[in-house]
Amino acid sequence: MSDVMTILANDLGMQNVYTPLTMDKHLLFCFMATVIYLVQFYRKGSWHYLIIMAAVDLTFLPQTSLSSSRSAINALGVVEVLLLITAFVFYLKASKQEKAAQKAAAQDGDAGGDDDEAEQRQRLAQKIKETKDKKFIENAFEDDDE
Repeated sequence: MSDVMTILANDLGMQNVYTPLTMDKHLLFCFMATVIYLVQFYRKGSWHYLIIMAAVDLTFLPQTSLSSSRSAINALGVVEVLLLITAFVFYLKASKQEKAAQKAAAQDGDAGGDDDEAEQRQRLAQKIKETKDKKFIENAFEDDDE
């Protein structure tokens, strides 16, 4: 069975369990992830994007001689898990703040004293549309039919 795995790994260009990608492919992957998460951090300002970026970039360490031992790989695994948990906590905070901001914007739309109801609804719909349009990556996979 191990011969089959070796043949498959060689055919797919895989190296070993800790570094399944070649160094060039892994470096390209980390670079693309860094760019994407930096753009997301710039656009939305949430720190969890930078933490995830660091976790992705740390996956490159097994390609170097810095983490060639099993204990270094285990330590890297622990650091990765801690980073992902930290990113999740920051994500929850950011999500809560975003919901509070949307709720405040909705209440501001409802508090217009002289405006009639149709105009208030139109402004609220416009704010919701603008918020949704800002999330074009997340909305790319949503069906409009629902």
